[in-house]
Amino acid sequence: MHMKSVPNRIIFILILAFFPLMAISQKVNIEQSLEVSQLTEKYIQANARVRKISGYRIQIFFQSGNNSRSAAETAMSIFRAKYPKIPAYMSFREPNFRVRVGNFRTKHEAYGFLKQIQAEYINAFVIKDDINIVREQSQNLMETDEEFDE
Repeated sequence: MHMKSVPNRIIFILILAFFPLMAISQKVNIEQSLEVSQLTEKYIQANARVRKISGYRIQIFFQSGNNSRSAAETAMSIFRAKYPKIPAYMSFREPNFRVRVGNFRTKHEAYGFLKQIQAEYINAFVIKDDINIVREQSQNLMETDEEFDE
């Protein structure tokens, strides 16, 4: 019986030795539609341009109640008309709708702009927030004061 098991062992060892080689030589082809490829490319490009970092915004409005959403939309529209170069964001965190403006990297930048709008937005204040940075803008780490002159 010992003689029969030797050839079986050799065959078993040979199979084990060649098994990894067979696994390496196999190829996997993934086929996807043109639409999926195009959407994937658009998604990659969009996310490559915008990223979030910790920064500051100015909260110019917050309100709760029945008409708070429409009041927030109005506040945001008025701000955008006066300051088209400064982005405005409306959000809801129960129970308040709020409008925050700007993408300021430093507290100093945020307070500089707050000084400019303080007369119009008496209750506005600077708040730490995640801000959007567009890749083209991220080359220039400091925004100039000219962007805020309206």
